Amino acid sequence: RESIRMSILSAIVNFRVEAKSLSLQVDLANGHDCCIPITPEPPKTQNSRQPQAFYLPNAEKKPFQAGNFIARVSKGASVNVDIITFCAHGNGTHAECIGHVTREGTAVSEVKWKGGYLLATLITVTPELFGASKECYNPKAQDEDWVITKSSVLSALKPFSPEHRQALLIRTSNPKSADVVPKTPEDRKQKKWSGCNPPYLTAAAATFIGDLKGLRSLLLDLPSIDREDDGGGLLGHRAIFGLPAKAKGDSYVKDKKTDVVEKSSRLLVESCVFPLNKDLKDGEYILDLQLSAFRNTDAVPARPILYPCWKFKV
Repeated sequence: RESIRMSILSAIVNFRVEAKSLSLQVDLANGHDCCIPITPEPPKTQNSRQPQAFYLPNAEKKPFQAGNFIARVSKGASVNVDIITFCAHGNGTHAECIGHVTREGTAVSEVKWKGGYLLATLITVTPELFGASKECYNPKAQDEDWVITKSSVLSALKPFSPEHRQALLIRTSNPKSADVVPKTPEDRKQKKWSGCNPPYLTAAAATFIGDLKGLRSLLLDLPSIDREDDGGGLLGHRAIFGLPAKAKGDSYVKDKKTDVVEKSSRLLVESCVFPLNKDLKDGEYILDLQLSAFRNTDAVPARPILYPCWKFKV
C-alpha cells in the first residue's frame, strides 16, 4: 500500500510516496480552486447567473415558513432559516459514483473511494469534429458533434509521468474555427449547457482513460463525459466505472479476477472550472478533492483544489 510521509516547512509540505519512491514538495499556499460552487437563488430569479445542464432546475432557496411565521429577520423573525433545493448533476461541480448508472443506486459515501491527496495530471485538449476524428461513439453521434479523442488525450499526456495519474484533469480549449466551449472561467460558471450538445469523449478516449492503471478520479470542465442525448447508453461513464457497454440500468458483478472492483470505486467529477492555461499550465500537481458530506445519493457537490508540486531529493 502507498503511504505518504510529510513534514511542514512554512507553506511548503514535503511528501514521500513510499510505494513509488517519489519525493515531492507541495506548495499549499497557492492552491487553485477548480469548482463551480452551488449558488441557490430565490425562486424565479430573473437573469440567473447559475450554470445549467440537462434542463435541470436551478438551485433555489426560500425561507422556512410555518403558518404566519416566516424565518426571515426582515419579516420579524429572530433568525434567517433557508430551505435549499438543488441537483448536484446540474447546478455546479459534482462528484458522481457508479451508482449514477446502475440499478443498485450506490451512494458516493458507500463506494470504497481512496481519497486524500492524489497525484494528478492536468492536460488541455481541443475538441474535434466527430466526422473528421476517425473515432467512434454510438449511433446517436453526428458528424458535426465536437468530441475529445483518444489521440488528443494521448498527445497531451505524453510529456508527463504515469506516476501522476491517480487523478486526470481534462481542460478543454476552443479550436481556431469555432467557439465550442466558454472562453473564460467566469463564463463557464454561468454557462447554460442545456440543448447545446456540449463536447464529449469518444468511445476510444473513454476506454483508454478507463483503463489507466491506478486512476481514482477523472475530472473535466464539461457537464458530462457523454453526449447530451446518447440514447441512454452512457458508454463513457461505463468505461470509467468498469461496466460493460450494454443496456442502461443493469447491475454489476464484483469479480475479483478483474479490476472491476477498483474501477467501481472511482469518482467522476464533472463541471469543473480550471484557470486559463496562462495562469495554470498543463502539468503534474497534487489534488485535494473535497466532497460535501452527503449520504444516500449518487452525486455530491465537490471542490477540487490543485496544488503546485515539484520533485526533490531527500
